[in-house]
Amino acid sequence: MCTHIVMAETADDVHFKYTLRADERSRMFKPGYRFPNAMTYKELCAFVSQESHKAGFDPLRPRVVSKLRILDYVKFYCVHAREHPDQSRQAKGLEPATSKRADRSDEATRCLFTSCDFEMRVRRSDQEDVAAQMSHDELIQLKENRKFQWYVDSPEDSKKEGRNIQKDCHCFTHTGHVRRTFPLADVTSEIRDRIRQLATNNVSVASIQSSILDEFKKMLSDHQVRFMFQVFCFKF
Repeated sequence: MCTHIVMAETADDVHFKYTLRADERSRMFKPGYRFPNAMTYKELCAFVSQESHKAGFDPLRPRVVSKLRILDYVKFYCVHAREHPDQSRQAKGLEPATSKRADRSDEATRCLFTSCDFEMRVRRSDQEDVAAQMSHDELIQLKENRKFQWYVDSPEDSKKEGRNIQKDCHCFTHTGHVRRTFPLADVTSEIRDRIRQLATNNVSVASIQSSILDEFKKMLSDHQVRFMFQVFCFKF
């Protein structure tokens, strides 16, 4: 990962820029990457967010853009890139708030929502056919129940499949916001032994995470710690 922080005269002019590259933490961030297993749409979204966590970033949001509700591809974008319009009562045409807490005219918290251009397009393999057009309920059922092979789109795949070549369908650079999470680590044998020791003393999942971070300088997700509980046959 390549990180650049451009300093300026004032704090308001500081710009953050992080380019994600396929590395040992996650090989997913590159054109042509093949996902290891067949997954439903919901499993795909969970997998992509987990890989983003591994690189030390927030989850990525999915977007299916299709008027016909065809699940050909999914765009994943940065959680900070949401449009966040003025939420003040004045902008909504409401009476001024009687409580200072309810008054949102000072929108300092909107700084978390930026014009970050991070985007990644994940395509469904065309080995299995789906209906050319679906109802809303049919699309929901497809997302929840049907597994597909997925891959990160690339010009080579576009050419091979006879599609229009999408040269700029990805942007692996986060801009305009700081990193807010620790990169997730793999569970080594030493970490596994430590989890076993803590679990036998009925230590909570959150406390185990804190202990591992303090002792090994590694961050584990709730899922990773709970999976270890299952391995050790503990109820949580």
